[in-house]
Amino acid sequence: SSISVGLLCLASYLKNKGYSVKIIDGARQNNYEKLFKEAVSASAIIGFSVMTTQVASALSGAEKIRRLNPKAVIVFGGLHPTLFPDSTAGHNLIDIAVIGEGEEALFEICESHKKTVGQKGDFIEFSKHLADVRGIAFKDLSGKVVLTPKRPLLQMTDLPLPDWNLEPKEIKGIKSEGMVLAAQDSKHNIS
Repeated sequence: SSISVGLLCLASYLKNKGYSVKIIDGARQNNYEKLFKEAVSASAIIGFSVMTTQVASALSGAEKIRRLNPKAVIVFGGLHPTLFPDSTAGHNLIDIAVIGEGEEALFEICESHKKTVGQKGDFIEFSKHLADVRGIAFKDLSGKVVLTPKRPLLQMTDLPLPDWNLEPKEIKGIKSEGMVLAAQDSKHNIS
């Protein structure tokens, strides 16, 4: 049907903040496996937008990522992690679950990772920084799931417009402007 407007908004936000992002759609892109392997090998942080019906396939993807790039940080966001942050972040294949809107949380995760990569004990430092990111769940060094304080909802005026050039070419033209507004309507607590 249509692309994940939530993913497009996240990607647009990160791109606007100076990060290189790529959206891969396993359902509709040609050469998905090749694109997946290339992106995973070159990425430090890999995110999934997950509804409950998609958990099994997302975990299968996370397992492939662990084999291809064991140091990659795997982040699950979307409705399932928002409703079940403890069990999502507690899974051995998942490093971080984003709860609710993800733009600022994902940006802060990226910034924390950038600050700590390559330092001695970088995972220890990264874990310490994650404790300051609001609206996430993650495992601390002992393996215990930590839920950070809730993040306030964003205002639409704080977000860049979706960059439709980020959507994969195979699914260009399949979009709904109404979905963009519904996905970020903070007055009605829709996320």
